[in-house]
Amino acid sequence: MWNRRSWLNSIFLVVLTGAAIYVWSPRWPSFPVITHPEADRLLRQLYTACSSRDMEKLSAARERFEILKNNNIVTVTEQSAFEKIFKWAERQFWNIAARDCLRFAEDQIGRARDIKK
Repeated sequence: MWNRRSWLNSIFLVVLTGAAIYVWSPRWPSFPVITHPEADRLLRQLYTACSSRDMEKLSAARERFEILKNNNIVTVTEQSAFEKIFKWAERQFWNIAARDCLRFAEDQIGRARDIKK
């Protein structure tokens, strides 16, 4: 028979297990795979602009992005990810934009990529 203390211990164990799984489980990728080296270079350029909070560098990154987009070098999913970051940066939410750039780059680690040549 379960008494009150057994129930509390069981609930505590379930909560503790759930917290441990949450803390130590890997984060699910939220950004797409980069498929071209030029898109990777753009991501680095964009991170530099966001982390330095430099509107001129951001403008240069935007120009590069438009060229890549017009030449169909970046995929549609990559375009939407970059657009999201550009919107944060253009509204001068630099910390959010830099964080998203960093997460975008982190999400490339360990992913199999089909890089165009």
